[in-house]
Amino acid sequence: MDALRRILSKRMAIVQGPAGTGKTHTSVIAIKLLLENMTSNDPPIILAAHTNHALDQLLRQVSAFEPEFIRLGGWTKDMETIKPRTLYEVKNAVKHSNPIGSLRQPALTKLKQLAKDMIQLLIPLTEGNEPLKATLLKKYGVISDAPYESLVQGAKEWIRAGAEDSVSGDIAMWLGDERVEAIQRTMPEDFGIEFEVDLEIEQLKEIEAENKFVDEEDHETLKGPRIVFNGPFTGHRSIGVNEQTALSEMEKRDLWQIPSEYHGPVYRHMQQRVKECVRQKLREFARQHAVALREARIGLWELDYNYLKQARIIGMTTTGLSEYRGLL
Repeated sequence: MDALRRILSKRMAIVQGPAGTGKTHTSVIAIKLLLENMTSNDPPIILAAHTNHALDQLLRQVSAFEPEFIRLGGWTKDMETIKPRTLYEVKNAVKHSNPIGSLRQPALTKLKQLAKDMIQLLIPLTEGNEPLKATLLKKYGVISDAPYESLVQGAKEWIRAGAEDSVSGDIAMWLGDERVEAIQRTMPEDFGIEFEVDLEIEQLKEIEAENKFVDEEDHETLKGPRIVFNGPFTGHRSIGVNEQTALSEMEKRDLWQIPSEYHGPVYRHMQQRVKECVRQKLREFARQHAVALREARIGLWELDYNYLKQARIIGMTTTGLSEYRGLL
């Protein structure tokens, strides 16, 4: 009774005790009394527990007098009482349309377009088994019109002179023997970072189980096409040829007049310039993507609000309490 009185009369109450002393029982009685004294203007009561198991135990008891609760987060072993009351299942059972003026649909459309733009931007770095094309170098302003025309014209003359059929592309011909295979470097999966975890074994089991579970509401799961970068060739390094020399040689109107031993370093500089341009554009797309993603999430909250505003009890884990903070 002292614990119950404190829960109902103080702004914050901490009730603690060994297992089996009635903490959950007292909490359930307090929740029932709070519900009986709720008015139509009162916000819902939020129930949070450290683990899904503990949350489900509490919600099962609450369901006896408040069956219309909503559970945020879909990971539960209780398929009879809890699973049907997850927000995902409730939304499937009762369909609400997006509110007028919702951010969600425009944001989703924007996200799809940005994904296409990103893929299109990265295509030159992901496909083909040849060096970069002269058209790409011109597109990103790495070379101007005159050097571009010299590359194209020189390649045509090279073909007429009987170049090998296995060599294709104006830059490939211009590089000649200065073309070398690029060494692909990969990072270790853990990126060299050591992780220290100090959690209770029950929480660790919960986290492991949730990571394996594909939650219908898990909007954080990575989805979409996978882009694999493929830069099989680069230019040969030449001792004594620095970046300044490469820049100076690139100023020539006819790139075929550059000494052949400089072709490798010059091409390496061209590659770097293209990647810098792509990186800048990709970062701008990523910035727009982050804004659209936030608006899509807010739009989803606008829809979810239609369901949550009718609930008097909303349950979630403490992890969910953080994850759904914006919605709450």
